[in-house]
Amino acid sequence: MLIKKKCRICNTTFMVSPQKSSRAYCDAEACREIRKQQYQAKQKRLYRLKKGRRRTAKPRPATEGQRSCRRCGRSCYPNYFFCNTCHPYVSDYDWNSGQNSCKSC
Repeated sequence: MLIKKKCRICNTTFMVSPQKSSRAYCDAEACREIRKQQYQAKQKRLYRLKKGRRRTAKPRPATEGQRSCRRCGRSCYPNYFFCNTCHPYVSDYDWNSGQNSCKSC
């Protein structure tokens, strides 16, 4: 039993087995070439070449103004949820109730 699928690039109908029902592209040479170019363009956006032809990831942009501490409201950059002064308190205590989060105490 085969399933009819439609290629996202060339809009031709092709048949696939139920195990491969998530396929979205046909096996045509032109479609493969277009997918390869799309993948390479995506990789160029994600990576950049440096001296020595090494591929390295681009650094994430600084989001200092966008993040705020969940406990005190100050900027928590480079952390995500709690600033450096609140972080030790949060690891020792449950920050919502103020009680010790250790179950053995």
